[in-house]
Amino acid sequence: MELMEQFLSNLPDLKHLELNLHVLNDLIDGKRWEILANCLKTFRFKFYVQSTLNLNDLDSFRTSFWLEEKHWYIDYWNNCIFSLNQSSPIDIDIYQSSFNWFTQSEDTINNMYINQITIQEIPIKNINCFTHVKILDIKCSISREMILSMVDLKQIEHLSVLKMTDLLNFLPFEFTIPNVYALTIKQSVTFSMIQQFRSYQFEQIRKLNIDLNFDEDVIFKLLFYRFPNIEYFTYQSLTCSKDIMIHLIDGFPCLLNASIFIYRLPKDMKSNFYPNQHTIIENSHRLKKNNFTYRIRKCLDIQKSFSIDWWIAPQPLYSTLVVHLRSGLHYILYQVK
Repeated sequence: MELMEQFLSNLPDLKHLELNLHVLNDLIDGKRWEILANCLKTFRFKFYVQSTLNLNDLDSFRTSFWLEEKHWYIDYWNNCIFSLNQSSPIDIDIYQSSFNWFTQSEDTINNMYINQITIQEIPIKNINCFTHVKILDIKCSISREMILSMVDLKQIEHLSVLKMTDLLNFLPFEFTIPNVYALTIKQSVTFSMIQQFRSYQFEQIRKLNIDLNFDEDVIFKLLFYRFPNIEYFTYQSLTCSKDIMIHLIDGFPCLLNASIFIYRLPKDMKSNFYPNQHTIIENSHRLKKNNFTYRIRKCLDIQKSFSIDWWIAPQPLYSTLVVHLRSGLHYILYQVK
């Protein structure tokens, strides 16, 4: 704490401070921070402490200076103490041993600040229900009842699950999770998984992020029916031919943007890295001369060797220009307005 006091004493005109540090417990002292932060307009921090705190360790942050004068509220979650404010929504991870303490009423915390929750494990202790979470990321097998005890599903806008069959927990979407429009499925989607949903359609989903490794052409046909209103589509695959890419663009009638991450280029692109524009148009009923942009780039991330991006304009562009760029590991083809 002495080093922090010495450092900030050299910045008398400082008005805004943001800290993200791994610290010793001596830095968790609200009284000493009152002196240092008295002239600050904004103070945001996240301190990862080395040892577990006690409930009364937050008492020094419960004074009128923090709660009434500055309206700075503090949360302690999984050995991390951090400030809360509306302009910087908080995301938290839930583990088996998760617990938390607040410096103000729990309802206010839940309603104003917690924006994203990642459920890593099912907690042993009861977790207070977070009522304004917008992003829910589920990374374990968990019952619908347990999820409902932790979050208000009617507030969720982006849902992320491990397997497509995990979505069975939430059917029908329009009643259980009515405001969700973005969906991420982490593990590879298979034919048998999709078949379990029978005739159900996810009509409210506009953004879809999935992983495909086998039978893409067959699975796409099922996805076109299951997700009829997709505007933004992202998927990972071992490889993907030009024909399949055009097939998915034509199959999602509302599609505006598609991003495909592949590990290796397909055979039909190795000899011709930049496909002929006329060949693409001839094989698609949606793509016209002036209504799409196409890009290929080699990624720095070795897990995804290439990124292939498509942008489809609702109306034809006025003019087009094809530019080939080479910069380091990036190869790009642009067709621009």
